[in-house]
Amino acid sequence: MTIAVFPGVDTKLIFTEQPHNFDKYTTQEAFDFGVPYDYDSVMHYQDTAFVSEDGRRRGAKSVVPKKPGVKIGNRLYLSEMDALKINRMYECSGQIQTKTSTTESPIAYVGPIDHGILCWPFFFEHM
Repeated sequence: MTIAVFPGVDTKLIFTEQPHNFDKYTTQEAFDFGVPYDYDSVMHYQDTAFVSEDGRRRGAKSVVPKKPGVKIGNRLYLSEMDALKINRMYECSGQIQTKTSTTESPIAYVGPIDHGILCWPFFFEHM
């Protein structure tokens, strides 16, 4: 993965007690599971992460994508790459099996299960 895909971070705009949130990790420390960098990840910081209210009013950005036109800061859904990374992390095959439990008042759990591990298919995107 080339460094050109990672966003730039303007540490001058970040609250003084928050720079640890932008620590860099080596490829040995961070596990990407062979999934490309994902600006759309539900885990990605917004472009104004840890910027003061005054800075936000002035339009300051702490995280700036190096790819033009990329939107970041999704908090609504798992991206396709999020689901792929979860499946690889938990060694899920991608096949969906369902199981339903019944009790006196039926409580149904229906979800993807693989080897006893919950797996995330791409249908969660844009829920």
